[in-house]
Amino acid sequence: EVLGKLTRHGSGQFSDIVNDEVGVAFQWLESNKHSDRRLSAVLLLREFATHTPTLFNIHVQKFLRHIWVALTDKQIGVRHRARDALSACMEDIAKRKSRWRLTCYKRIYEKSRTNLT
Repeated sequence: EVLGKLTRHGSGQFSDIVNDEVGVAFQWLESNKHSDRRLSAVLLLREFATHTPTLFNIHVQKFLRHIWVALTDKQIGVRHRARDALSACMEDIAKRKSRWRLTCYKRIYEKSRTNLT
């Protein structure tokens, strides 16, 4: 939470921090052996989506590809935090241009139909 709030109030130098940390979070999501890393990853992604939506926006498409790993995790805590991260991302998507927003919603709908049924 602190990192998200610091980057929200920071200058341009924090965009590098956000990009680096988001990249690490995506790597952790793909880690099959470490559920604790997936939990940390979704917590980080939620904070960046909430507190730095402009910087996080460039990562939304990749986020939508990777979040399903956490949404289908065997641990309920990871799944709940992944839900929170997706919710924060969707709040940002709702504020974007119509065409891009509809593309994101369609991707979420299609993935949820195939992955969560």
